[in-house]
Amino acid sequence: MPIKKRKNRKAVRRNVKTAKTIKNISIKDIRNNMLKTFKQHIFRIILSILVLLLIIFSLRFIGTTGKAVLEMTPPASCSDTAIRDVWDSVIKENSSGSVVFTGSGTSGGCDNYLAYKITGTKAYLLIGSFIITPYLDVNHNVIYVNTTSITAVYGNFTDEYLSILRNSTSIDNLTSIYVVPDYVAQRNKTIPEAELEFKSEINMNDSQSWQSYTDDLGNTEYSYIIGSSNGTEDKSFFNIGTVLARYYFGQFDFIQRSISPATLANLTCTANWTEKITPCLGSEKQTKYYVDANSCPSPEGKPADSVIRCDFNGDGLYGHPSAFNTTIAGLSLYINGTTYSPSQNYLNNVSKKIEIKNRDNLAIIEFDWPFSSPLNLYAMNFRKQEDSDARGYLIVNGISASKKIIIDRKMNNSNAVCVKNEEIYNINQISTMCNATHEAIVPCPGSRSGYACDLDDDEEYFEISGLTNSGVIEMYYEGSLPDEDDEENCTPSWNCTSWSECINSQRTRTCSDINNCNSTANKPVESETCIPPCSPNWNCGNWTNCNKKTLKQVRVCTDANNCGTQENKPTESQDCEMPKSSTGKVLLIIGIIILILGIAGFAVWYLYMRNPAATEEGTEAGNVSWQAPPQPPASPPSYSPPAMPPQQPPSQNPFLSQNPQ
Repeated sequence: MPIKKRKNRKAVRRNVKTAKTIKNISIKDIRNNMLKTFKQHIFRIILSILVLLLIIFSLRFIGTTGKAVLEMTPPASCSDTAIRDVWDSVIKENSSGSVVFTGSGTSGGCDNYLAYKITGTKAYLLIGSFIITPYLDVNHNVIYVNTTSITAVYGNFTDEYLSILRNSTSIDNLTSIYVVPDYVAQRNKTIPEAELEFKSEINMNDSQSWQSYTDDLGNTEYSYIIGSSNGTEDKSFFNIGTVLARYYFGQFDFIQRSISPATLANLTCTANWTEKITPCLGSEKQTKYYVDANSCPSPEGKPADSVIRCDFNGDGLYGHPSAFNTTIAGLSLYINGTTYSPSQNYLNNVSKKIEIKNRDNLAIIEFDWPFSSPLNLYAMNFRKQEDSDARGYLIVNGISASKKIIIDRKMNNSNAVCVKNEEIYNINQISTMCNATHEAIVPCPGSRSGYACDLDDDEEYFEISGLTNSGVIEMYYEGSLPDEDDEENCTPSWNCTSWSECINSQRTRTCSDINNCNSTANKPVESETCIPPCSPNWNCGNWTNCNKKTLKQVRVCTDANNCGTQENKPTESQDCEMPKSSTGKVLLIIGIIILILGIAGFAVWYLYMRNPAATEEGTEAGNVSWQAPPQPPASPPSYSPPAMPPQQPPSQNPFLSQNPQ
């Protein structure tokens, strides 16, 4: 049998089998399978849309919060139990055995409190306060910003500081001295070490982004700040952590800010600021601060805090000889011919001879002090010539008393000294010819203008007396000096400049004689003690997210110098706009897609379910064309080649009848 006929028979058998299989499938089964497949696709589409909506909702309304802010609850009352509950929520050292001090307030809770606990050389402190500050909003309405702060401190302190804690009897003695680096043990820490130490002392377990800073005194500190806001209640929360790198000291601050409208009680309260002074510390410093006796919520009108000197050990002096500000090495202090003793009290209203001696035991400065008030060693400033200088000189400041000084004679031909009777800090402030205001040429030996000058036996030193605030330098004067009788008939007319800034508790001015009498008669005081002003050093945190209710952002600005004033304080509130969101557009597009899919699905379902009988008939009619042709005979007939018909193209499918009978 030819190969072509065998292939045709096999194709016939395959088509017959396929046709039988198709004919045995019912129309109902086909419709059910199609509906089932359609439902599965619709379910997958709806499920995908729901997942997409869930993701969008999470990104829009949940977002990423970053580091968690530790939110703390102020004490409900001023009881020791309530204060210790706050302690245990932030400090890992148990509050058992802590000492608690509280102050009155107007918030209904506990507006001021302080607790401390000493364990060996370590001390822990908890300080809390509630302050209300008035502001004007954008509509010029009075609002009040309520600030709740809770501070936790730990450190390894000196015995002197621990003694201050133990001897305190009220919160007023402690609120201004809880951070005293001078009384903290020294050490060195890196940022990772500081963070581990901080976590071991404070209940803050999350890792933070610590940064390194250097203050004005060159001290390195590590700190972090995180914050959050309540988008519906005008509240903000901040955590600030600080660890000193060179001192065993750490601090955690919780700050909460909220806005409330002004009340009649707030607007009519008049503050009564009462002066308070902290205990005297070993550095012989005190802080003068002010509290409101009427407990008004606003700090308006509060005087600035200031630092004053004090006599810690009761010896009648402010400071120790080591406090001298001088370029002269090896100075020592003698009182009535004996070395200064910190255990002796010199304050007895009896005048005593004061000598400041160099390392050769030569008294280069000598004066009498009445000791009706302490002698301020911190204010004293001494400068003398360097070894390379050609002339000897000495500058003495901070001693408001008539004194005698000794300067080196370095010139072989020097025969006089030039005296400038005012506070100077550089020898170049004395004129070359000694003819400027407040300057006088004094022959040595000899006297002039109330000053006397003499040489020692070996002619190595000049000894000048009758000085107050002075600078003296040796000189050579050729010729005769002006007649002093002319100077005695001259009446000085003093004209003084404004006082300088307060530096090291001293301020100065310059008083000039416009008559140039070369006399100090009736000269006004040019130096006096003062209280240095406190200049705020504002440090502001980051702005919070925009409040969608008030359209405002807030931040916290704190004064690193704790001056207690609002001067030059940066703004802590500003208008803002909510960022435009594309979520609405996305949801609209998704909704349109769902609607289109729903309409299409309904249409398909409707077409299948509208007339099932017609659908079956159409399908059966289609099946007729798929009936197999009659089977060929079992054995092929005898083959006689017919006459060759005209050539025609073969049929596309020889097994399908074009006109079935």
